[in-house]
Amino acid sequence: MRDTSLRTACAIVVALVAVSCGRDDVRHAPVAAPPARPGAGDSAAGRGAIRGRVVYDGEPPERAKLLVIKDRDVCRVIEHRDPSLIVGEGGGIANVVVSVDGLASADAYDAGPYVLDQRDCVYDPHVMLVAAGAPLDILNSDGVLHNVHTFCEMNRASNVAQPPALKRMTMTFERPERVQLRCDVHGWMSAWVVVVDHPYHVVSGDDGAFVIEDVPAGDITLRSWHETLGEQTMRVSVPSGREAVVELGYPSRGADEDAG
Repeated sequence: MRDTSLRTACAIVVALVAVSCGRDDVRHAPVAAPPARPGAGDSAAGRGAIRGRVVYDGEPPERAKLLVIKDRDVCRVIEHRDPSLIVGEGGGIANVVVSVDGLASADAYDAGPYVLDQRDCVYDPHVMLVAAGAPLDILNSDGVLHNVHTFCEMNRASNVAQPPALKRMTMTFERPERVQLRCDVHGWMSAWVVVVDHPYHVVSGDDGAFVIEDVPAGDITLRSWHETLGEQTMRVSVPSGREAVVELGYPSRGADEDAG
C-alpha cells in the first residue's frame, strides 16, 4: 500500500466507543480540523485515509508475570509478561486489528514475505496480518524444541513439532479468519495470525496508533478487534484526498463490569 499524503485540512472525527465484545454501540464527537501537514502531496482521486489511535479508558491492569518452567536457560533470558493486553504510555493499546468492513477490492493484501519468529520462547510478533493463501514462514531461533499448534475454524488446524534442527517451516491459511497459535511445550507462548483478503487492515502499534491508506471515499464501517477486549464498530466518513482522524476507545474492564 502506498503512502497517502494530505492535500488540504484533515477532517477529524473523534469517537469513544464504549463497547465490549459483541456490542456495536458507538458515540461520535466531531471536533475542529487541523491544518494540512507540510509536504503534502496528491492523493488518488476518490480515495482518502483513516488515521487514528486505539486507547484504553481507565487504569490498565498490571501485566501478570508468566511462570517459565521449561528450557529455563533459553527462555528466561528475558522476563515474560502476559502479552494479551499491552497498554502503553498515554493509554494506547497495542495489537488491535483495525479494518474496514464490506469493501470489495481487486487488490490483495500485501504479498509479504510473512515471518513469525520464536525467540526467547516468545512468538514475535504477537499479532500479525497474513494474506489468505500466502506462505507464512515460522522460524525457530531458540535452538530448543517448539511446536506450533493452530486453532482454526475456517482453515485446517495443525499441531507440528519444530525441533532445533528445523529452523524454518511454512504454513498457509487459505481462508480469512483469526487463527490462534500456541506452543504446547512452552504453555505461555501464544500468538494470533489474522488472515485477510483485502488491503484495508492494520495492527495498532505500541502507542495504539494506526493508519489505513487508499480507502475509497465515503461512509464506511471501521471495525476493531482485540483478543481480550473484543470487537467494536464505528461509522467514519472518509473525505476524498484527505484523512479522517479517529479515536477508538475501549472501556476499562472494571468500568465495563460496573456498567453491566
